[in-house]
Amino acid sequence: AAEALGELGIASEQVITALVSVILLQEDGNRNRAFRGAVKALGRLGNASGPVITVLLSLLQDKNSNVRCSAAEALGELGNASEEVAAALVSLLQDEDFDLRYSAAKGLRMLGNASEEVITALVSLLQHHNTCSKAVEALIELDNPPEEVITALVSLLQNQFYTDSVVANALERLAKKSKRVISNLVGWIEQHQDSRYVSNGINILWEISRS
Repeated sequence: AAEALGELGIASEQVITALVSVILLQEDGNRNRAFRGAVKALGRLGNASGPVITVLLSLLQDKNSNVRCSAAEALGELGNASEEVAAALVSLLQDEDFDLRYSAAKGLRMLGNASEEVITALVSLLQHHNTCSKAVEALIELDNPPEEVITALVSLLQNQFYTDSVVANALERLAKKSKRVISNLVGWIEQHQDSRYVSNGINILWEISRS
């Protein structure tokens, strides 16, 4: 029922209070479907009031990994890109739990937070197989991608985690926002003419020129 409220988009004060109560009244060892549904519903309803933010931030410290993941994604859905929320999610990008790093990156992507700290953390995730794709998805949402991001994405062309669809799509999208993508690609191709990966850069540059 709690999750259904999120789907319906009913964000009245009464509904929000009820959902927060469901979360607060559940004990650690007795988390049920209603609890999980309430967390998801809070994110989907988009009510970024103080009580909602407070309860979701507190859940980021929960012992249960699934609870922390749900809270991180719910915070992203709320669209509240305050310094407190961004800092909490960025701190999770260093967690040893892959699922939590994934959820934190997803939350940050939805927030559209483009602070230097967020960008640096997301770029670092490009070097890890388990988080590379999600970090790419977050970075391509930037309106004005800095040189650091473009260089990092181009460097993935010779990375063992490189996949045609993920990196190609990212660079093609960013090329529409910044001319530096093309200059970076040209420079990379010139420096890697003898590399077995050079065709990756050539193919992407060709697709960009056609769009």
